Amino acid sequence: STGICFSSRSKLQRLWMKIQSISKRRLRELILSLGFEEEEGKHHLFFYFRYKGKIYVRTKISHGGSKDVFQPILGLMGRQLCLTRQEFEGFLSGKLSKGEYIKILEGKRIL
Repeated sequence: STGICFSSRSKLQRLWMKIQSISKRRLRELILSLGFEEEEGKHHLFFYFRYKGKIYVRTKISHGGSKDVFQPILGLMGRQLCLTRQEFEGFLSGKLSKGEYIKILEGKRIL
């Protein structure tokens, strides 16, 4: 992760979300729907959000373990995607478009 999206430690310690797990397959579909590029690694799937030729956001999903992703990994992924809890829950519910994601990143001066 670039570190751009990380907030103060006190905010990181708050418990994150109502959604406690999601399948890796569904999570992958959602990440790709935001326009992320996917790269297959030996132990992980890597995702990169490129805007105007530059990578701004990165995240990954492990190949191993469960078929689902649980807390606290989901919370970490939400922060890697530069989303608030509410934005990330909308994303996990399939309610965030690529255009909306770009507006969020622009609003946070990440892009």
